[in-house]
Amino acid sequence: MRIFRFAFALICFAIASPILCTAQDQGYIITMEADTVRGILQTSKAQQSSIKFKPEGGQVFTEYTARQIKGYGIENVVFKSRGVLIDNKEQIVFLRVIADGPTTLYGALNPIANATYFIQKPESPVMPLFRDYYKGTLAATLNNCASLKIAADGRNLPAYTATALSEFVAKYNSCTYPGQTTNINLAHNRINVGYGARAGFISSRLTLESSLPEDVYTFEPDNKLMAGLFMNISMEGKRLSIQPEVSFVKHSFVSYYNYEHPHAMDYELKYTYTATYLQAPLLLKYTFGNARVKPFLNAGPSISFILSNDASQTITYETGQATHTTYTKDNRVVGYLGGAGINFEIINKRQLFMEARYSRDLSNNNTENRRSVINSLQLSAGIIL
Repeated sequence: MRIFRFAFALICFAIASPILCTAQDQGYIITMEADTVRGILQTSKAQQSSIKFKPEGGQVFTEYTARQIKGYGIENVVFKSRGVLIDNKEQIVFLRVIADGPTTLYGALNPIANATYFIQKPESPVMPLFRDYYKGTLAATLNNCASLKIAADGRNLPAYTATALSEFVAKYNSCTYPGQTTNINLAHNRINVGYGARAGFISSRLTLESSLPEDVYTFEPDNKLMAGLFMNISMEGKRLSIQPEVSFVKHSFVSYYNYEHPHAMDYELKYTYTATYLQAPLLLKYTFGNARVKPFLNAGPSISFILSNDASQTITYETGQATHTTYTKDNRVVGYLGGAGINFEIINKRQLFMEARYSRDLSNNNTENRRSVINSLQLSAGIIL
């Protein structure tokens, strides 16, 4: 029962943490009259088009939209209200100032129609840098600086990251507006937390590592369905993330061995091993590229909490007599796993994925000179929210 309570509490925490954890930071808003009002911002509930703010000495948080204020800030991180044209429709949103100069680079809290970054020249509208063809936009917009030597095909343009784009904008400003400075702010490393579910097929093979010469066991692969929940935690703009998981896994193995001898008693040996457990790996995940389709690798240790299991051996002799032995069992399994897969981004960081994994249990049910080792191959698909 303690394992059930532990699993239930972990799952509830994963679901409820965005609701229960409300980060608050000292900051300010800039009113439409250009006044700066200091107070407290609810940064964990910051949206693309609104922010909750309580002035100093105030008791109640008020939600302000990007149409009602000019912007807000937290220490040296500034968000400005800007109009962006997406599909011929203007949206008024808060954009983070990444490179502040004559030409400014902005970043969105979440991608807007596949655009995470935006650029604005003096006396010009904000231009979205769509990830699939941002190089063409940069080449057309910033083509009046000969020293940048922008190739026609854009091959020497920066990668689609805040660091690379801000450095490029700073170089453009130095070339086009000599004497004017560009302030780059990359200090705002927002923690992104994604929640997801996965389900799929698991094929496992059991091996009994034994020091007893008379042990002869051959198990057929066990094929089952599995399902799980996970969290993915990363710093904004970083490819490496941490992914704790909880998966429900069930195994069932049977081995038969028939002994026949002309001068000895024949017998049939049946070895049964079944287990149901919650597997809780802690993975490091590395995601490649910035396109909508992104391959990834992950690996890490795992500990599995056994909910129920049974390991027993029955020997039935030709006389009909039978002996039955039940082996003692550990209540947890330690192992490791690794895998690879592909993420398919849908919209606003929601992703579908497919993945293949290999896992191996390193210490599984040590019993009387035997150790059960399970090697598994998982094929799964899921969604990240």
